[in-house]
Amino acid sequence: MLAFLIRRLIHAVFVIFGVSVIIFILMYLTGDPTSVMVPNDATPEQIADLRHRMGFDRPIYVQYGLFVEHAVQGDFGYSYRIQQPALNLVLQRVPMTLRLAGASVAISLIIAIPIGILAAVKRNSIFDRISMVGVLFGQSMPTFWFGIMAILLISVKLHWLPTSGYLGPKYIILPALTLGLYTSAVVARILRSSLIDVLNRDYIRTARSKGLVERAVLLRHALKNAAIPVITVVGLQVGYLLGGSVVTETVFSYPGMGLLAIQAIRGRDMPVVQAFVICTAVVIVLINLLVDLLYTYLDPRVKY
Repeated sequence: MLAFLIRRLIHAVFVIFGVSVIIFILMYLTGDPTSVMVPNDATPEQIADLRHRMGFDRPIYVQYGLFVEHAVQGDFGYSYRIQQPALNLVLQRVPMTLRLAGASVAISLIIAIPIGILAAVKRNSIFDRISMVGVLFGQSMPTFWFGIMAILLISVKLHWLPTSGYLGPKYIILPALTLGLYTSAVVARILRSSLIDVLNRDYIRTARSKGLVERAVLLRHALKNAAIPVITVVGLQVGYLLGGSVVTETVFSYPGMGLLAIQAIRGRDMPVVQAFVICTAVVIVLINLLVDLLYTYLDPRVKY
């Protein structure tokens, strides 16, 4: 296990390094950010002086080397717009985004697990067909469209929940539902397929032949083994949730990392964008590592 953890941590370092290269090149290709850092009446000499002081006139490999040198020390530079450390700005928003992602995962599992189990148990029934059509609809619906429709119906028409911002727990329900709907559709389909496969295994027939009630067979034997691909999908969906939070947080003006990233991209605030992407990559890598470790609990046959 220790050797596996060391290998995965080394792998994670290379992944984060690759992400840093890609985001740095993409931000470099957007052009010189000096224009957004100077007043409109700045002279060409002032612009050139600022560009030289910021190092934007140096070759890209020199700029990247300086970026890495400071980034490994936790210094991503200062925000061009707010003049505060970029990493601090992102870390201040991390709890809000993780809270939204956690609520989205909870909602998706609450919706997906009963649907997936019942669809597998009642395979080819009317419930199975209707639920799979609903799942397909949930996967096909764009997140931003559902968010806007939810605001119009639930907030504007029915006045049940607030439209935007964050002043308490009820403000997170609509964004979490918007994000969790797609994930619930994916998880329900995977759980149904996995559970159908497990229910046809020999050890399930053996458990039934011993006289175990169907609920015990389903929950104690089948569901635990069927959960392995579900855990994998949920781990992969965390990346979607963190990426989808950019759109969802913008639609609902939710004060998380996604909204901060959109504002930084619009203002070409390179340090904040780079800090956001690196922090997101670190979170995803750690969650994927946790998912791998969960395999050994769900299936003792898995050894690292």
